[in-house]
Amino acid sequence: MGNHICKESLLDYLYEQIANCRYGFYDLDESLTRAFEMVAQEVERGRFDVENVMSVPIDRAWQDMFCEHLFEMGFNCYGNPIDDKDETLRSLERNVEGSEGGTFYCYENDTFRIMPYYWGDDEEISEMPNFVYKPTGYRLKWYKYALRDSYANQDVTYVQLDEMLRKCRESLGVSANDES
Repeated sequence: MGNHICKESLLDYLYEQIANCRYGFYDLDESLTRAFEMVAQEVERGRFDVENVMSVPIDRAWQDMFCEHLFEMGFNCYGNPIDDKDETLRSLERNVEGSEGGTFYCYENDTFRIMPYYWGDDEEISEMPNFVYKPTGYRLKWYKYALRDSYANQDVTYVQLDEMLRKCRESLGVSANDES
């Protein structure tokens, strides 16, 4: 995963730095200031890719729109193909390997990547986003199925997300309500 981290990893690092500063006998205000300065330095050095921290909650009321697009693309709301024999989607299937020996799968082309919710124990895979819109770097993570307890790395509107999904559909050669 490189420098891509989850929000909890960044907070863990911040708490560690606060504890280190407190151990250095600084008062709380000075400890917080020093800890934030250290985190800012690490962000500048590229240790933490804050653009990809999943911290923007997604309105679950958008779920119907999101799942409708998934269905039109050939996926169910979990991110799995509706038809296991769909040749277009099978050609997009990729293996994902984690640092702890876990393996999983996703579906990917030049426009998007979709990965069903991962139930395994490999932390690196479990932190991967379930949906990525590559042109903007938009990343979305959900619990079990699309938009359930979901967070993104960018704040977008309903219309913007709808447009991203339309472009994903188009990248598969599928138009709205296309039966092919």
